[in-house]
Amino acid sequence: MRIESLRLRRQSGGSLLPRVTPWIAALATALATTPALAANPPPPASPALAAPAPPPPVAPAPPPPPAPSGEVTVPADHGVLTPLPDGVVLAFEPGTTATWRAAGKLASESAKWTHGFHLELTDGEIDVSMPLPGHGEHAFLLTTRAGTLTLWRGRMHVRVRGDATAVSVYEGALVVGSNRQSFAVKDAAALVLHKGSDPDRAGALPAVPKWDDAAVPSSFAIAPEGAGAMLGLSWSAPAGAASYRVQIAEDQAMTRIARSVSVGDPRLVVPAAPAGAPSWAQVRAVGADGILGDWSAPRALRVAHYRLPSGAFVARDGVVVMPEGTSLPMMEPESLEVAYENVRPGPPPPVAPILYWSRLTGALRLADDAPLRIAHVRDAALGVESRVAVAKRQIRADVELRPRQARAADPIDVRAVVWDPSGRIDVSTEAVSIEAMADLDALPVAWQRTANVWTGRIGPRRDTGRPSVVRVVVRDGLREEIGRGFVEIGGASQK
Repeated sequence: MRIESLRLRRQSGGSLLPRVTPWIAALATALATTPALAANPPPPASPALAAPAPPPPVAPAPPPPPAPSGEVTVPADHGVLTPLPDGVVLAFEPGTTATWRAAGKLASESAKWTHGFHLELTDGEIDVSMPLPGHGEHAFLLTTRAGTLTLWRGRMHVRVRGDATAVSVYEGALVVGSNRQSFAVKDAAALVLHKGSDPDRAGALPAVPKWDDAAVPSSFAIAPEGAGAMLGLSWSAPAGAASYRVQIAEDQAMTRIARSVSVGDPRLVVPAAPAGAPSWAQVRAVGADGILGDWSAPRALRVAHYRLPSGAFVARDGVVVMPEGTSLPMMEPESLEVAYENVRPGPPPPVAPILYWSRLTGALRLADDAPLRIAHVRDAALGVESRVAVAKRQIRADVELRPRQARAADPIDVRAVVWDPSGRIDVSTEAVSIEAMADLDALPVAWQRTANVWTGRIGPRRDTGRPSVVRVVVRDGLREEIGRGFVEIGGASQK
């Protein structure tokens, strides 16, 4: 549509409105009926932006644990972990006795701090951990008969026996008050306080033991389904160590202690946790003067179980003996990796084999070309490794028939010797069965057994006038054939 421009001329004394209004109405009608505009109407006006939704309410923080008070008597069979409202954590050893005093510093305390908890340790041992960094107005006060310890930050172990107090400072800073002396201790240090005597600051902390990865038994075991296992812990013997403390916990943070034990040698064997649940261990050295070194890194303890296939068993040497064609399924394959090492008869190789690790996705398999295979299994998440050996059943039977040349009327003596080249199967108790046949007909034989040797006599047979074959087949307890022998009747005999 073409809209021509209009020229409105103003006439004297007249109004332009009457002349313009009809043209405006016509123009509005034309625009409304234009197809392009009708098919594409202008967008509606944007509504006003909605106000943002209020944020969800924030759950209130859990209240801190109540401030301790009163007497502390720790049972003799387990320790107690006590977190304080200000973040300090105390680990009381079994048999420890103490008393909570009023919070705050002593009247004679000269250090500039105003709040913190106060424990009087009467007898026993505690580990104290204070959040880092700690400074300013906050501290933890520990008093014994031998003096006072004001911990500003870090970790320490305190042992009280009578009038003596042994202190191991692993990190941080504290102020020691004893026998009218006051001095600061920073970083790692060891000291012994005696009531009425000057503090002994000449001692050194025993070094932290390091785990022995080649220990036997390992801290990771592989066992049959439903069976328990003993796990081994072994560590280096640091200089100055007179004995060791070992803790077993249900968690890697070592907060749920299940067992604590003292040993004199740098090794320990412990039963595995039930149901294959992992646990963790840590060890610390104890000096002759009662000073305790710091804890080692946690060591994982785990058992992975396998399910024996039909006909398989665990031999005396721990090797899993299985029928050929079977495999060994693992019950807890999560996070496990496997590498195989085939073992063949003869001298061992001069160098250790190269292991190729892969994720364990199924069962452990027998080797196709070796009688014995070692499956190296490791838990990549826990950093522990073990192994299990699997072998094929190798039971055999050597069958001898006499005479080697026979006629139908001749009796035949049979001797079968059952043996196992690996020595893992007790052939003297194996449920062996022997069948004797003339061609396809079964022959009655009264078999006699002495340990692993079977003997019997096959009586005369009916002479058919035709050549025939007498066969003897030996089967093991799984009904698998392990040996056979035969004699041809009426022709040349052979075995």
